[in-house]
Amino acid sequence: MPDGTTAFLAAIAGLVGLSLLELPGWRRWLRTLPPRQRWGALGGILGAHLPLVYSLLLYKAFPLELPTVVWTVAWIPTLGVVLAGVLLTLWAGLSARRPTVQTAGVNQHRREFLRVGAVAVIGMAASTRMLALPQREHVQTVTLALPNLPDAFDGLTIGMVADVHSGPFMQRQQMEHYRRELEALGCDLIVLPGDFIINRTAEIYPFAEAFAGLSAPLGVFAVTGNHDYFSGQVEQICRAIEDAGVRVLRNEAIVLERGGAQLSIAGIDDFYARALPEYLQRGRDPDGVLSAWERLLTSVPAPRIVLCHRPYYFEELVLLGADGVLAGHTHGGQIVLARVGELSLSFAALVSPYVAGTYYSQQRPSAWMYVTRGIGTVGIPVRWNCPPEITHIRLVKAKGEHG
Repeated sequence: MPDGTTAFLAAIAGLVGLSLLELPGWRRWLRTLPPRQRWGALGGILGAHLPLVYSLLLYKAFPLELPTVVWTVAWIPTLGVVLAGVLLTLWAGLSARRPTVQTAGVNQHRREFLRVGAVAVIGMAASTRMLALPQREHVQTVTLALPNLPDAFDGLTIGMVADVHSGPFMQRQQMEHYRRELEALGCDLIVLPGDFIINRTAEIYPFAEAFAGLSAPLGVFAVTGNHDYFSGQVEQICRAIEDAGVRVLRNEAIVLERGGAQLSIAGIDDFYARALPEYLQRGRDPDGVLSAWERLLTSVPAPRIVLCHRPYYFEELVLLGADGVLAGHTHGGQIVLARVGELSLSFAALVSPYVAGTYYSQQRPSAWMYVTRGIGTVGIPVRWNCPPEITHIRLVKAKGEHG
């Protein structure tokens, strides 16, 4: 079972990479200081990084129960110092390309101090702005044409919330707010495609309390995400979600009925979804879990909507019989540097062609997947150019299928 080792190693790699980005800029400034001041400044820089190191490496082992405002205040100098370090490195790189001009009578130490001071002010201002951005809900309304949708389900509405990540940056009061907004949509069906926690089992209980009693006429359904496995106690996570009244579909499918018509909703567990490419490429094991799930999926009536936390396996799911897929995981990029048309410039875009929004299958163009940005954060408590999302989906019949 996944235990978060990959995420831990990725966090270390991220910290090392960030250090390499900052180091040239800070080193140039530190060299201008007297030894005693140099050590003091270095201690301040390292100290400002503690919330980042704690969040990425130490939080699971040493959880701190602090109010959201305390975390926010602690992160302002952290992001400010990180941004300043990166800007100083860029500045140093640009300066190195220019010819050096010796100006008599100019205090080099003072000029360096002013340069660093200006960059530090910019970094702190940007940090404060990022953390102070109003994280209000953002309801994204989407209309999707589902092939072979029965008349009785034409106009069906689905409310979706993913990547809650209950924890220090998503506490019970915030989750209760999102729950009220979700319920206010009055959807026929509600789906929660995974990542309820960050990495600790105890994080599921505030979620369960905040979302207890959540209901919709056709039901509330969920699947596990990769972070739900990081606790090492996914069974306990699922039990708490079920106790809150949410049906967790773990390689299962249910058939919704309305007016004599049927619509199937299937869910695949994140642990097994990861094995889909190998399952299809190397041959199906007739006695395996995925073979049993494939037989189940093809046995329920079409159209079929599949809940799968990670969007990476879209084409595999279509090949197995999905007409629509609902996913999360990417946070929409969480920190999006820029958008060029449909292209999102973010780290998420480097590892997946599916970041946020609607995608259509290459092998069966009528089949689609919608990837929600979710509402939570991981790593750092910041969303930039990527607001949280509660998705309001309306299903309609495909063109030419109206009877």
